[in-house]
Amino acid sequence: MYKSQNNTFYCLTDSLALSDQERYLLKGGFDMVFEGDSILWTVGIDEKLHRLDLHAKSGELFKCYECLEQSSPLTRTDKKDFLSILQLSKNELLLGGDKGLYVFNTNKKLFINKNRIKEDLIVNLVNDIVRDPVSGFWIASDKGVLKLDEHLNLSASIQFPDEILSEIHALPYKLYFDAQGLLWVIFEDNLIVKLDVESNLYSLDPFFREKNLRIASIINHEHDTWISTYNGLYLIKDNDPIHKLKFNTSDGLSHFEFNRNSALLTTTGSILLGTLNGITAITKNTFDFDEENKLLLLGYEIRGENNRLIQNEHFGIRDISHFHLPNKNNLKLEFGVSNSLQKAEDVTYYYRFLNEENNWTNTLADGILNIQYLSAGTHTLEVFAENNNGIKTNTLTYYLHVENVIYKKTWFIILVLLVVVFVTFMAYKHKLKLQHEKHQAYTNIQKLNMKFIQSQMNPHFIFNTINNLQNTLLGKKTEEINFYFNEFAKLVRFNLEFMRIEKHSLQNEINYIKTYIAIQELRFNHDLTVNYSIDDKINPTSIYIPPLLLQPFIENALLHGFNSKEGKKRLIISFSLHHGFLNIEINDNGIGRSASLEKKMNQKFKYKSLSSEIIDERIKISNRTTKGSLYVIYIDKTPKTHGEYGTIVKIIIKL
Repeated sequence: MYKSQNNTFYCLTDSLALSDQERYLLKGGFDMVFEGDSILWTVGIDEKLHRLDLHAKSGELFKCYECLEQSSPLTRTDKKDFLSILQLSKNELLLGGDKGLYVFNTNKKLFINKNRIKEDLIVNLVNDIVRDPVSGFWIASDKGVLKLDEHLNLSASIQFPDEILSEIHALPYKLYFDAQGLLWVIFEDNLIVKLDVESNLYSLDPFFREKNLRIASIINHEHDTWISTYNGLYLIKDNDPIHKLKFNTSDGLSHFEFNRNSALLTTTGSILLGTLNGITAITKNTFDFDEENKLLLLGYEIRGENNRLIQNEHFGIRDISHFHLPNKNNLKLEFGVSNSLQKAEDVTYYYRFLNEENNWTNTLADGILNIQYLSAGTHTLEVFAENNNGIKTNTLTYYLHVENVIYKKTWFIILVLLVVVFVTFMAYKHKLKLQHEKHQAYTNIQKLNMKFIQSQMNPHFIFNTINNLQNTLLGKKTEEINFYFNEFAKLVRFNLEFMRIEKHSLQNEINYIKTYIAIQELRFNHDLTVNYSIDDKINPTSIYIPPLLLQPFIENALLHGFNSKEGKKRLIISFSLHHGFLNIEINDNGIGRSASLEKKMNQKFKYKSLSSEIIDERIKISNRTTKGSLYVIYIDKTPKTHGEYGTIVKIIIKL
């Protein structure tokens, strides 16, 4: 940062800004230097050098094409940047960056490569340049910390002792001379080594490396040293490195992240620091150093299932007291003490969960608290700190709200209840529909049964039966008269019973067809042979089927198959059980369906079989309510296939 007569300029990470205007002057500012009070030189990305005439409000851009073409094994990104600038002489600027060391002649507008600082020593990277308080320059390079004379020749180099060298794991990044004349060497991993260049005495300060704090600027005022970082401002009081005070946005800073090389000590004693939110001006009276130690939340991290990061914040924590955590949770909190004159290791942190634990726990390592697998609900967490002298900080209170698992959330429970109610309602509605359909089917079947019985009990059938009985009486066959009267009475009783039921046992159905066939045998003069075959696996009394199911098929065999057949007539009725299906087979040796149909077509008066139509309708209704549980298959027999004419009817019923 530099201050002219009317303006203050400061470098941002990617631009140069003017403090009294809400705009950026240049993109890509890392360092700057004034020539007089009107010419500002600044360096930035892509090896660019900018010249600003503040009076004329004009500017020029100079690009080092030689730098762009030069190949460097230490270039860490695709960018080729100038990182620092220094006034070498009246007409010369000294530049350091990713391509080494360069001199720019302001009169000739010419870049001159100065990487060869010794016959056998070439630098490829220069992170920073500072002027020695006596003479010459110091550079932080890939070859170490080197001192150059006024002609940029190597005059000295720092040789760290073994105990210091063992702690160095990175290249030097920044150089600074404090008020005591000590050279601060800041390495890229934020380790600080302080060197008395005359006595060759060294001291280490690993604080910023341990905290992973990137140092932006260092400025000394009176007996204090201010160090701005990418995460807060630190004050070393009385140049005692043990006592470091941290300040953040909670202390009034405009932002927690500071910019590189953006620090300026004014003639009035105030310090100007460039942040991401502009310039912050501080003095020794800006902060109250006498207030009691204050506990601060420095950062937090929330993780969920499978350790997935959900939310984190590590810089400039605002006032926060509520955390919303997932059901599977992992919360990490990092605390620190502001304005403490104690070492970090002299501070002990305590915590407890209110209403869950009465005793305070002091197992926080370095102020870091890890909380895992909190149960659903709201938990109250309290935290405070205490130094070795027994001085306590304020107590911070946090409310941790842990979500319920999805099936315990109110909205989910309501949704499930609504779904259950809806499904129950639809199931009940469907049940009513099925009951209605079943009742309707039952009614239809009853009507069909009635219609079928009426067709069986028509006057023609009764007349034929009584006429056959009369012929028997004329032959004085008393036993036969009694038999046929009994069978006829049973048939009438069966028909009346079937009008009221939906299903009956297979045994009843067999008894019915035996009665029906016995009466029909009168017309065949005992030329009809009927055989019954029942599988041993079948218990006829425990199997239920629709009533009057077999009679129409037997009627077709007797009336149409045997009506014009000469010779012996044979009817085989068999029952078998296979894989949950009842198989009924009616096998006759009649004239066959084709001959019967042809004969019917030639009749003058065509007989319409109501029983066939009724049974077809019954099968349709039954399959509609029981989802296809009844099948009928017709097989026409011929002499070629079965050795005789006839018909086989297979009735398959799912049990």
